[in-house]
Amino acid sequence: MAPLANAVGPGDGLVAIILAFGPQSGAHMNPILILAAAATEGLRWHQVPPYIAAQILGGIGGPSGDRNRDLEAITRKRGEI
Repeated sequence: MAPLANAVGPGDGLVAIILAFGPQSGAHMNPILILAAAATEGLRWHQVPPYIAAQILGGIGGPSGDRNRDLEAITRKRGEI
């Protein structure tokens, strides 16, 4: 059951993000989707670099924030804070 829960949780989170921000952003959560949209849907090519830059920064920033939060929790547990 744990592998299923590990797969469903992030999937549900992505669905929630797409439903919440899709109308504003177009729900382009992946650089490949951006390139496909530019090639087929009429997204202008000059809009592609900012989208991809934001995705890369979000991909770095999110895990970095998680890591810092986890390190703080470990440090508190050890009594170092």
